[in-house]
Amino acid sequence: MCSGNRESRPLAGIALVCIGYACFAMQDAIAKWLVADYDVPEILFMRSFVIVAVSGFLVKYRKHPSIFKALTGRPSRCPQQDMP
Repeated sequence: MCSGNRESRPLAGIALVCIGYACFAMQDAIAKWLVADYDVPEILFMRSFVIVAVSGFLVKYRKHPSIFKALTGRPSRCPQQDMP
């Protein structure tokens, strides 16, 4: 994988993974709590709606070029890395 940024931040990666696991566990707990009052398809629809809304917000406001690489149809070109 080619990246222009060579800075390594393992603690930031670990923190992001922990946040992701916490979000997944919270989503699972909320779904189990809501299933007592709502139908399963309704819960799944709302979960999907929230995921699409958050993803759309991030795509619109982050505007990172890597988000749109798959849409161009062109392969990314990375300069060869010199390995010592």
